[in-house]
Amino acid sequence: LLSPFSNRMSAAPSFVLSLGGSLVASPVPQVEYVQKIAAMLLRLRADGIVGHVVIGGGTVARTYINAARAINPQVSDAECDELGIICTRLNSKLLLSALGTAARQDIPLDTTPDAVRPGLITVMGGTFPGQTTDAVSAKLARAIGCPRMINATNVDGVYPADPRKNPGLQKYQRISHDRLIEIVGTEHRAGASFVIDPIAARIFKESNITGVVINGQDIENLERCLRGQEFNGTIIGNQ
Repeated sequence: LLSPFSNRMSAAPSFVLSLGGSLVASPVPQVEYVQKIAAMLLRLRADGIVGHVVIGGGTVARTYINAARAINPQVSDAECDELGIICTRLNSKLLLSALGTAARQDIPLDTTPDAVRPGLITVMGGTFPGQTTDAVSAKLARAIGCPRMINATNVDGVYPADPRKNPGLQKYQRISHDRLIEIVGTEHRAGASFVIDPIAARIFKESNITGVVINGQDIENLERCLRGQEFNGTIIGNQ
């Protein structure tokens, strides 16, 4: 079990949570899951821990991207990204519906400091072509001076290669920024699925952001992580 933030963080730190679209809306909108995530965010807020959420597109986005490529094999990656961005905002609206007045009800379109408002939870999706919502999350963390970004996805940490295709691999408990960049590479492609987007990995290093990869299906473990308690996952950052 890991407890990574005690040296850097106050007792009630803010966070940016990159919430995988695979959790929220794959293969269809997951109503009960969205309700549980909202309840967790409200519990944290009641304890003075206000976090912000960026939601991915998931299966819905990849379905539209694949359809666009089938309809027009010459379609650009930028056009495919635009489809994905629309899907992320649909998913964001689901969580905003559950959060009510605790959240900013409009969806910011860019990762500027004014994307967040005091005391309110911000929920947003993609912004511009050429990056995933992991990169948006890292840029939001950088813009608001948040020192940690948690990537809640459908794997329980960072592995040397895809554990779904390579069973038996050992998960990293901790990994440096440089080693993460070696694993994920440097190229973005619309609809691709990385454990962490290459752009986000680079921002982690440049801005000294501590990252976490964690299985978002285990909401109790995720909440422990967001509270700065011991949790199961992978910590990304230089010691």
